[in-house]
Amino acid sequence: MLKRFFYIIDNMSYSSNLLEKKSLNLNGKIVQDADRLDAIGAWGIVRTLQYGWKKGRELYNPEIKPMTYQSKADYHQQEKNTTINHFYEKLFLLKALLNTTEAKRIAASRDKIMHDFVSAIENESQENQTRR
Repeated sequence: MLKRFFYIIDNMSYSSNLLEKKSLNLNGKIVQDADRLDAIGAWGIVRTLQYGWKKGRELYNPEIKPMTYQSKADYHQQEKNTTINHFYEKLFLLKALLNTTEAKRIAASRDKIMHDFVSAIENESQENQTRR
């Protein structure tokens, strides 16, 4: 029984599924969905901003393009990146990776909140650059 729990813990994360989608039982899929739902929406934005500030990341820089990660190590070893890029590199992808119907329903509005937020940051940044 414990072995199944550890398997879920070891294989539910976004970065653990970069190369191949890990097979999880229903319990694992539900836990994975809960973890992913926790990362998106208004609270996901707050968490992402807090993490970016803690790491000293630049919020937004159109010169630094989002990355595509080929491995868990690449994902965890990124250095020069922006907080807004994290939305493109991971958070905007999570909605399509959800397993259950209920998680997909919940994710729809949360995903829109994130897209609206990032669009506003990008648009306002561009407006500020135009005024200078």
